[in-house]
Amino acid sequence: MTGISLFVVMLSLGYSGRLEVHTSLAMAGAMLAVANGASSMILRWRMQLVCALVWLGAAEVGCFGTGGQGLIAFLVANFFCQIVFGIYLMITESRRQHVHGESHA
Repeated sequence: MTGISLFVVMLSLGYSGRLEVHTSLAMAGAMLAVANGASSMILRWRMQLVCALVWLGAAEVGCFGTGGQGLIAFLVANFFCQIVFGIYLMITESRRQHVHGESHA
């Protein structure tokens, strides 16, 4: 739902001619922070709450920093919250399966 909302808002802003770098980075970061924050509360994953805070920080840099700073913050947040968090989850799941003696068929 976050992706669909982000697509509709960015498309509308782009079509109206009011889309700026600061606005787009701030909105994308804020929407991703909300999605990660809600998921962390539902699933009770502390590391996903950290990801939500990283996205929120990237949104703040998008608001108050220059366009280049906002882009760098967004790319760093994307790396940590997508790639590093995904690797963390794979390692955690692998350890859980190893402790319980589970294996794939």
